[in-house]
Amino acid sequence: MFKLVDSHTHVNFRQFDQDRPEVIKRSFDKGIGMINVGTDLEMSQSALELAKQYKGEMWATIGIHPNDVSRTDYPGGEFTTLAQETAIVGIGETGLDFYRTKEKEKQARQYGFFERHIELANQVGKPITIHVRAAYKEAIVFLKQQQVAKGGVMHCFGGSVEEARAFLDLGFYISF
Repeated sequence: MFKLVDSHTHVNFRQFDQDRPEVIKRSFDKGIGMINVGTDLEMSQSALELAKQYKGEMWATIGIHPNDVSRTDYPGGEFTTLAQETAIVGIGETGLDFYRTKEKEKQARQYGFFERHIELANQVGKPITIHVRAAYKEAIVFLKQQQVAKGGVMHCFGGSVEEARAFLDLGFYISF
């Protein structure tokens, strides 16, 4: 049994190709489990494969990072299938990143993917993992309209105390 679970890892990324097993082992040896977060279809699939390999010690989420939505179509059917896997414990990484995305049409696309992720999360009864940067007020308004059934985690939160309270009131955890 783990003392802690890191709710947001990316050990499936290529940066860990040389030492992935050692990094994972060090975490497990310290009593820390992992949730490996998907950022696109390929990374979601690899996160799931790792979670299956380390069953009971690692889990995964599936999603399209907001900075990646302009480079892909939403993989609806594939995500619906992947979301049924028991090792998938959440949907996302999803959200709004207006720090890197200034163009209104690209921001609109982020909202569309965000909504699709929430719909999937509600459909399968799982929480969401949310990435927000330079768009906390917009995310709060959006989430108040969406009714996220199982809540989730505001990943790497950097907003104000008032914004943190708003997310907590909506049923989300805050990670720093």
